[in-house]
Amino acid sequence: MTDMIKIIRYSRPAAEPGTRLPLNVRSAGWMVTDKQWRHATGTVDRINVYWGISGVIKYTVNGELFTTLPDELLTFPFDSEMGPAAEPSEGEFRWFTLDGPLANQTLQLLGIKFFEPFHAGKCPKELHHQLLEAMRILLPYSIYQAEALAYELLTRAAMSPNFKLPQNNPAVTQALALIDAEYSDPYLNVNALAERLGMNRSVLTRIFKQQLGMSPSAYLELQRLRLATKLIESGETVKDAAYCAGYADPRYFARLFKARFGLPPCKWRHSLQ
Repeated sequence: MTDMIKIIRYSRPAAEPGTRLPLNVRSAGWMVTDKQWRHATGTVDRINVYWGISGVIKYTVNGELFTTLPDELLTFPFDSEMGPAAEPSEGEFRWFTLDGPLANQTLQLLGIKFFEPFHAGKCPKELHHQLLEAMRILLPYSIYQAEALAYELLTRAAMSPNFKLPQNNPAVTQALALIDAEYSDPYLNVNALAERLGMNRSVLTRIFKQQLGMSPSAYLELQRLRLATKLIESGETVKDAAYCAGYADPRYFARLFKARFGLPPCKWRHSLQ
């Protein structure tokens, strides 16, 4: 498309920190720019995810020039100063923005680093279109749907054969497989992981953090909280959600939930209605 701008954008207002979903989608959009287009100026209160479709999209972040190329994905953190490049640019890109208590950890877990573009392959346009539709409809179920779609888009990008993950350590790969398969087991912890892998706990923690940027206990907690919040959102009692997610003590889970999300589980669920 030449000499015209086509843009579709849907946004939601910022929620109070304690009422945000674990991985909350704040906006999503699709833009085809003309030859005179320049990026808007402003400080973003969310994580920006740009996925290039065609052309070369130029803009500045914190005063530094960045480009979004076809099939590349690029992310920027909270409080980034976005602005125009010296020269206009023409092309097409899709984007979505995130906030929520687990947003940073989710990107970290997938190995996606801020300010580092990587070849993510063709943007799954149909999946992104579903995200746009979920953002267009301001209903509770569509909010949850948008979260799931954004997570799938990020996962698709991270699964690109061109995406260079940190060098895999076999012990970390085994630990991840065990956690993903058994995180709902309340007896699963770092000591149990290390014992089953025949490793020292400290060594396992060190190599796990080197590869993923977080400890095995933090990853285990992330998986449990993701499941628990999904169950609470769907109407399960706090007690049942805690047990299903691997928390033997629902009262401990409620304290952990409040410390992470700012509200007790029941009040947090009510705030989403």
